[in-house]
Amino acid sequence: MNIEVTDESEQMPPPGEVERLLAAASTRLGASDAATLARASARMYSWARAIPGAVTACAHEADGLVGFGYGYTWRWDAMSDAWALRLRDHLGAASGQLDNTFAVVLLVVAPHQRRAGLGARLLTGLADHADEGRAWLQADAGSPLHATCMSLGWHALDPVADPVIMLGG
Repeated sequence: MNIEVTDESEQMPPPGEVERLLAAASTRLGASDAATLARASARMYSWARAIPGAVTACAHEADGLVGFGYGYTWRWDAMSDAWALRLRDHLGAASGQLDNTFAVVLLVVAPHQRRAGLGARLLTGLADHADEGRAWLQADAGSPLHATCMSLGWHALDPVADPVIMLGG
């Protein structure tokens, strides 16, 4: 399966396709909550793919998108939403290590493709394509994503923080 990585917004998958994958991948939340999460995440992606420095990585099968990730350049002076402000406060002085890095905002794999290395390939594609020398994401300690990051040589910004900020690159 090929991984397609691009920073050209017209080549990025449409938000509706991402929403369908997210809903399928989030069914453990229940149908209603999965749909709500998928809608909200697709709206955020719709906005974010226009940000300069945005990059997507995706994998398709005949019936559609089965793996997807995206991110963009993280600059604290441009981040004013409540989540970013809480993150900055939580990290304190260590937050400076994330400025002008590549933030992996979303990484999702269809349930039938999990545990086959697709997430690692998507993550590597994003980090390799980004202009910044360092990438990061949030992962719950002990999660499959955390294990994937560790297997790729990423490390924790603060290993006791919850969730863990993983750095790579």
